[in-house]
Amino acid sequence: MSNMKKNNKQMSFRKTNNSRNSNVLLQKNKRNRRRRNNRNVNGDYNIGMVKNAPIQTRCIRYTTTAIQDDVFSSQDLLNWVGFATTTTAGYSLCESFRIKRLKFTLLPSDTQAPASVSFKWVGTNTPHDEIVITAIPAVPAVINLYPPPDSNAAWWQSDFSVAIPMFSFDDTSFGGAQLDIEFEWVMLADATSNALTTLSGATANTIVYPRQPETGSKIWTPFGLPSG
Repeated sequence: MSNMKKNNKQMSFRKTNNSRNSNVLLQKNKRNRRRRNNRNVNGDYNIGMVKNAPIQTRCIRYTTTAIQDDVFSSQDLLNWVGFATTTTAGYSLCESFRIKRLKFTLLPSDTQAPASVSFKWVGTNTPHDEIVITAIPAVPAVINLYPPPDSNAAWWQSDFSVAIPMFSFDDTSFGGAQLDIEFEWVMLADATSNALTTLSGATANTIVYPRQPETGSKIWTPFGLPSG
């Protein structure tokens, strides 16, 4: 008789526990369902960070028919894109930039003798080594170049008033070449704060991509884009 009472108590205890667990699970499911419904109506509870000036990545290809001794500066590359107000003037749309990679290609003709062009990173915290790129007739020479760590080219540049050297070419009488510049950039908040006064042949009231170096020889023309 005592065993039956004991068993009944154990069964009753199990039923109570099972019932309690079921209620807890049911309440939890209801809470989760309410959260999902609220999220569907009101959006996620976690409000993500919104950047006022999001960082963008862009690669521009420039071509030339004759390389010259040129130094590309921060001032040149800050003016890589602009808005032309006339055929000769406008303003930059770039606030800051940082070079990620350069891809330099020599494009020799079938009859051109082997020739070389030297490249070097210039400015603060850069090695003094020159990289010599040589191409033979009808065989392009291609090289990928990355900014040295802690160099000017590896850091964000945003000062329109100072021309900080980035990289340079020393020509040894070579002809055609192309230069791909891949970089991160931020759009200028006050677009009229940096004037472009060296445009040539631009179309007024359109986006324009100035030839490079923008403050120098201007022998590099953006490929497939309206230049000025």
